[in-house]
Amino acid sequence: MKRLSLIIFCLVIIALLSAGCFTKAADETPAEIDQTTRENLNESEANPSNNGTDENQEPVAEYPDTPVASDVNFIIDEPSEGQSVKSGSKLTIKGKTRVKEFNIEVEDGHEILGTAHVSVSVKSQELEEFEATVELSEHTSPSGMIIFVTEDENGQRQEELMLPINFE
Repeated sequence: MKRLSLIIFCLVIIALLSAGCFTKAADETPAEIDQTTRENLNESEANPSNNGTDENQEPVAEYPDTPVASDVNFIIDEPSEGQSVKSGSKLTIKGKTRVKEFNIEVEDGHEILGTAHVSVSVKSQELEEFEATVELSEHTSPSGMIIFVTEDENGQRQEELMLPINFE
């Protein structure tokens, strides 16, 4: 008799857990289901006219000649946000800054493809032009970031600006 009550108890628990799982699946909105589907497909199969954007990603700039600016310290003229960059070659980065010294890192989400150190003779709080060339190694991902890194007064790394790019 004890075994029968134990079996019935286990069946009731299993039924409740199953009902909970089905309720969770029914609560998902079509957008959540679509997002899961998109993650499982590659970008071109999911939506070829999507231009690489989804609800969680900033759209690629429609005006590539528009400089990218951070709040205070950097205005980047080249490359533009979302621009295609050829890995395995040199990348020239041009812009204006108020920062006297900083590093530029180009990464593809897996590894750093190239770095450059920039020193600018800052005479005042005005923006000073800079140009840096970074020798890039081959990419392992189709997209990445150009990261402008400074140090705070304690010598801690500060990522001032992250510029998204694509690799060819």
